[in-house]
Formats: sequence, structure tokens, C-alpha cells
Amino acid sequence: MTNPGCIILICVICFFAIVGCELAFLVIDGYKKPRYYAAINSFSGLDPAKDLRRPSLDPVFNISLGVASDDLRHGECVVPGTAVEVSYRGSPLASGNAVQLCAWPRKAPSEQSLVAWGRGVRLPGFRLDNLAADARRGVEAFEVTLQMPPTSDDVGKIVTCTARRVGDAAALQVPCDMSNMGYDWKPSPKDLHGGA
Repeated sequence: MTNPGCIILICVICFFAIVGCELAFLVIDGYKKPRYYAAINSFSGLDPAKDLRRPSLDPVFNISLGVASDDLRHGECVVPGTAVEVSYRGSPLASGNAVQLCAWPRKAPSEQSLVAWGRGVRLPGFRLDNLAADARRGVEAFEVTLQMPPTSDDVGKIVTCTARRVGDAAALQVPCDMSNMGYDWKPSPKDLHGGA
């Protein structure tokens, strides 16, 4: 005959083993960060022969943004009000706004296209010279930065995508760097549209 105390002990051990595994799964799953991507599909207004000889620039960038979630239970979104800025070696060139874009858990990344533009943008002389030299050699690379405001469900974020070459579709496979900025942080996008 089986001892009832032994059966109860086995049931308690099994219960705690199952609960422990579930808690471990939740903790591990909770550390999976979302992934953000950006690619610059095309641009205009930065021709080294004519545009980069002027004191001010009117660049336009066509950008693809992507977001993916590796979390098993939660999706991830680029929230409305997200400011997008394109810069060259830290000097802002163009800005725009993203619309809401959400990715489902463990699915393919979701993507959207947007336009970032600037009007009457002035770069320091040495930076303009660097951009013209890189453009003539076809090696210019830009940074794309997203400033996402905090929401009731999530903290504010800054996403930085470095070394984005124009026309490099593979950039949508290279995750950007993300920093959580807290619930009180407010984005400070630059107005690059010259008041237009």
C-alpha cells in the first residue's frame, strides 16, 4: 500500500517544479528586447555637383522603418508622434514623423515608408566639405534616429541606426541600437523644415 504522505509530497514537488519552470520562462521571455530597423531607399537634394555647393540644403530622404518582437506574448510598436531624423556625422539634415507601426509576437517584422525632409538646412563648412567628398566617392552614410515618446504602457525610447547607405536594402536586416529613456522623458525633435 502506498503511503499518502509520499503521494502528497510528490504532488507538492511536481507543483513547485512546474511553477518554477513557468516563472523561469517568464523571466527569460521578459528580457527579449524589440528590434527596430531603418533603411534609406533614396534621397534628393544632395548632389555634389550642384546642391552641395550651396550654403543651405533642401534634402529629402525616402525611408523604410521596421519593427519586430521576439517576445512570445507581446508585440512592439512604433508609436504615433515618433520623430524621425536623418543626420550626417551628427549634423541634422532632415526630419519627419512615423505613423503607428506594430509587429506581432514572433512574426516577420512590420514595415512602413516615410519621408524625412529639410529646408534651408545649413551644415558647418567642414561637415559640408566632408559630405561632398563622400558623395563624390559614393560612400556617404547617414544616421537615422527615432525619438519615441512614452505611452501609458511603455517608456520613451531613442533608436539610433548608424551607417545607413542609400539604397542598401540589407540595412533592414541590421538592428538599430535602442535606449529606454523612462516615462518622464520628452522627445526634442529638431525643426528642419525652415518654418514651411
